[in-house]
Amino acid sequence: MKVTDREVHVCVGRDEVWVGAQVDAFRNVCQRTKPFACKLERVDRGTVSEVLNEHYAVAAFPPSSKVQEGDVIWVVR
Repeated sequence: MKVTDREVHVCVGRDEVWVGAQVDAFRNVCQRTKPFACKLERVDRGTVSEVLNEHYAVAAFPPSSKVQEGDVIWVVR
């Protein structure tokens, strides 16, 4: 869920992120013709600005980011 144009709520584990952690947003892009296939494409990289609870955090992305609801978030390791 977008909080502002730059910030979004992300679903992550509390022990997996911290303020300042880098996260990547990926989008499932599917081919609609045979052979049907989907792949994750990286959308953008953001930074955790606040840990809300054991399930959610707020991540800030660049103003020009195309991150949207439904994107998959992975912590950069």
